[in-house]
Order: sequence, then structure tokens, then C-alpha cells
Amino acid sequence: MKTMKHVTEEVTPIRLRINGEKVFNKFIAWLFFRMFRREKRLTDYPRLKLALLFKAELENVTDVVPGYDEYEWHFKVKCTSCNEVNNNWVGVNRLDQNEIPGSRGSANLVMRCKFCKRESSAQFDTSPVTPYTIENSGKFAQMTTIECRGLEFIDFEPRATVGTDSGTKFEDIDLTDGDWAEYDEKGGIPVGISEVQAEFKRV
Repeated sequence: MKTMKHVTEEVTPIRLRINGEKVFNKFIAWLFFRMFRREKRLTDYPRLKLALLFKAELENVTDVVPGYDEYEWHFKVKCTSCNEVNNNWVGVNRLDQNEIPGSRGSANLVMRCKFCKRESSAQFDTSPVTPYTIENSGKFAQMTTIECRGLEFIDFEPRATVGTDSGTKFEDIDLTDGDWAEYDEKGGIPVGISEVQAEFKRV
């Protein structure tokens, strides 16, 4: 007749074998995860389409954002992966086409977040840009739409405009303080932009 001690000695190896199988299966699952894991690609991010709405008080100027394609837009950018905001203004040109990593496509803007290192992109809509005219002064008006992946635009800074009477072009306008004032020598009148606001609406 077997003693309780003998029974324990026979059963224990079986328990160890079962535990060993569980550990082995977990190791195999982890190994497969490591082998087939890949970094998230830009094409994996959902598309976010934004409409840029602009508002300002204009004095003797119009076409705050000229409708020519060579114009460089300046935006504040937020990463949608880590929600960090890039403190620098980011310039985007509608004519630029940059390769998207891991894709055959391209976009006007392709950048890497300096915080989480994730790639992101933005592409302007192909429809013509609508300049902000003096007729819209004091009211929000849509300028353009932009498709984003991995990022979101949260602010906009215009940097060019045209005198209403003289046709004089004013470039490199600084609106960091929220307004701008100049004198149009050709037209003989003061010109300015004040109470600047920009909004992005999801469409």
C-alpha cells in the first residue's frame, strides 16, 4: 500500500509539467508578437479633414491670404498620438510633395513629432484657396480645407496681404501680437489688420 508521501512524489512532476506547458505557451505567444509586430504606419491613422476659418478687422487691405499656390502657410501643429503641441510655426506649401514613409503616396507636409517620434502628414484640398477679403472683415470665412493624418492644426498665422486701393503687396507680415499696421506709400493711406482669430472646423 502506497503512503501519502509516495502519492505526493508521483503527482508533483505532473503539476510541474502542466505549469511548464503554460509558461512555454506564453513564451511562444510573446515570440510571435515580437516577430510580427510593426510600427504604426501613417495609413493606419484615421483621416481628419479640417476647414480653416479666418476672422479679422481689415483696414484698407484685402486678400489676406493670396490665392497663389506658391504661398507658404504657417500653422501651429498638435500631434494626435501624444497630444503635444509644437511651439514653432510650421510652414506648408501647397506645391510641395513629400514621400510618406511606408506608403507609395505623398503629402504637402510630412513631419515627425519631436516628442513621441510618430510620423504625421497633411494634404491641402485641390480646390482653389479663398482669400480673406475686406468684404468679410469682422466675420469668419472659410479659406481652405486640409486632410490630416496623425496631426491636427490648431492655429494659423497669415503672412501676406494686398492694399485695397493701390494693389501694393505686403509680405512677411508678423501677427504674433495679434495685429499689424503699416503705411501704404503708393496709396497714401494707413493699412492694418487687427483682432485676428482662426478656427479649425472638422468637416
